[in-house]
Amino acid sequence: MLPGTDTTTGKMAYGLGAALLVTVCVWHTVRQSRTPEMRMVPHMVVCDACGALELDREVPVGADGAPQLPIACSKCGAKAVYLAVYCPACGKPIPVDPAKPPAQCKHCGADLKALFAPPAR
Repeated sequence: MLPGTDTTTGKMAYGLGAALLVTVCVWHTVRQSRTPEMRMVPHMVVCDACGALELDREVPVGADGAPQLPIACSKCGAKAVYLAVYCPACGKPIPVDPAKPPAQCKHCGADLKALFAPPAR
């Protein structure tokens, strides 16, 4: 017999504790089984269509942490907004899709392969 279960109050306390434990376990299981929600993270982005630069644009981020691009431009409405990177040669913002970074700057034609190359080990 468990200590404290010889009284009605003790039995109620153990019953409420067990009910709370079951409730927490069910809540945790349901929460883990749901699909993860998209988060919005501020990024510096540029529109490939009109060139509009936005410094703190909310970009949806998937469960893997990668930005879900392209998104619609707030200025022209085109679905051509990507992350912004400044060209090391001319200094203008370049739209960059993380899945396929550009080989050269669209403004000055500078070679950008070294900018997006993986670091040497």
